[in-house]
Amino acid sequence: MVFFFLLPAFLIAAVAEYSLRKIPNDYSFKNQWLTENSRDVEILALGASTILYDVDPAYFSSKGFNAAHFSQSLKYDHFIYNKYIDRMPSLEYVIMGIDFWSPFGDMENSPEWWRVKYYNIHYGGNFYKWQGKYNYELYFRDISTFKRAAGGFLRLLGLKEVTNVAVKENGQGLHYTLKNRADNWDNGELDASRHNALITEAAQDSLIGQNRQYIEEIIRKSAERGIKVLLINVPLYVSYRDTQNSEFLKQQRDFCTYFAKEYDNVQYFDFSDDPRFSDEDFYDASHLNEKGTKKFTLLLDSIMEHQSSPYMTKNLLVND
Repeated sequence: MVFFFLLPAFLIAAVAEYSLRKIPNDYSFKNQWLTENSRDVEILALGASTILYDVDPAYFSSKGFNAAHFSQSLKYDHFIYNKYIDRMPSLEYVIMGIDFWSPFGDMENSPEWWRVKYYNIHYGGNFYKWQGKYNYELYFRDISTFKRAAGGFLRLLGLKEVTNVAVKENGQGLHYTLKNRADNWDNGELDASRHNALITEAAQDSLIGQNRQYIEEIIRKSAERGIKVLLINVPLYVSYRDTQNSEFLKQQRDFCTYFAKEYDNVQYFDFSDDPRFSDEDFYDASHLNEKGTKKFTLLLDSIMEHQSSPYMTKNLLVND
């Protein structure tokens, strides 16, 4: 009797899970794109939302792809890099966004922990394989999840167009535009305070050491292949900068400077207070809009193309 009750429930759950997994999203799109096009990539951008929105490979002189995701920690930068590096014979540069919080913690201990499942489901990761919350869409078992599953099922039947892809063909994020910017867009004090609190809670010597190892492996593998690594602090609005904990900020910069001093294939650029970025370049206090993104990406392109610029003499922290 119990079997006849459980079998339909199991089948419904299996169909719902499958339907959810088949809804296209940024993770499935980028995994498929990299699987099909890795050989041609000359510039690979990794990082969290600051890189996702602030770097548009359309403005690179060489073929680039943006493999950043929301809240992507160094652990998952490392994972994506390792998955594709042997398929990238043309790769010349890796751009890595090192956010204020990047050296101190990981995604699993952040409010965005639920994103880990996307690396397992869509990138073929093998993280925490016995923990349902990191492996199944249906872990949440709420109304919105089942509504999305219904939409995914209708998509499989060809009855409805459903997609969660919100990036361009080159991987750069859509929607953070001047047109979409809120009237009260300056969230710098609130956002930096939130990051200060997250760092205070998450900061552990073991995690900082682990994050250093993730970057170090990327750097060493890149050096073996003649690939240069750019560590980047993106432009930040003054309200965000003024609210950052100064001790955490020093640790972040020391974290980046260490690699630039130790490895010949690494350069570190801190654009956080670059005066060339004004109010009209920002979407919010820690992300650029399309105007600022164009300016920022062209600046990176100039550095990679010429390996010299007026900015470098002022703010380059490498081999000092």
